[in-house]
Amino acid sequence: MIAFGTCATLMCAVGLVGILGLWHLKGHVPASYRLLFTALIAVAWTGCLITVSSGIHLHRVVCGGLNRMSTRFEEIATTLDLSMRARSPRMDEFGLAAVAFDRLMRRVEEAMSAVHLSTDSVATATREIAAGNLDLSVRTEEQASSLEET
Repeated sequence: MIAFGTCATLMCAVGLVGILGLWHLKGHVPASYRLLFTALIAVAWTGCLITVSSGIHLHRVVCGGLNRMSTRFEEIATTLDLSMRARSPRMDEFGLAAVAFDRLMRRVEEAMSAVHLSTDSVATATREIAAGNLDLSVRTEEQASSLEET
């Protein structure tokens, strides 16, 4: 933004110098000089407007992309919903970063699903072992009781 502001300021200064130069021209100066000063003023002010509008556009593109990305990251951090995807309206650098982020989130989601599946398997096996231990304990008590009666 500093570069765009500096360029726009210089263009405005050139335009103002051109206006002052045109104002100070005397009547005995050829018409071509007046035409050159007028062209200089027009080019300077046009350049100033183009520079300002380009700076504003670039600022909107860059800040808009960064704001979309940070908003998406905040949503994912808050909700911990790994299925959320970062959508981008265009495929510039920010859009490509969103695609790469989506790929990363898919891999994390796959890894978390595999961990969840493994923990479910371990939980099922643990319940079965606990049930087997309880059954063994009951049978052992029955055997001890039967042995005591014998």
